[in-house]
Amino acid sequence: MGLERYEEALAEVRELEVLTGEERPEWRAMLYALVGRTGDAAELLDSIDVEDLGTRRPSSLVLIYSALGDHDRAFEWIDRSCELKETFVIQVKAWDPHLDVLRPDPRYEELLRRINFPVRG
Repeated sequence: MGLERYEEALAEVRELEVLTGEERPEWRAMLYALVGRTGDAAELLDSIDVEDLGTRRPSSLVLIYSALGDHDRAFEWIDRSCELKETFVIQVKAWDPHLDVLRPDPRYEELLRRINFPVRG
């Protein structure tokens, strides 16, 4: 996706926040991380109360941390997603290209075993 598409997505998130009256810093942080605005992403991460996510899903944090290159934190949030039985964990194997950076990590295959997905030979 080109940079302009991410900027469009960011504008859409901001519009959604205005319409709903609900801030979604995790969505903005993910977009910032994906376009390399790591300082902005980290600042928004600091504003997220991870102990009280409410309607927010831990999987949002997985995507942010993987985009920032913080694999340890990404795997922490994958574990939390598994504990909460989020359907997101299926995406880890299936299709999300934003998680490609995690695939070479030995914890990735360990995760696949835990969720009973085939592990590459």
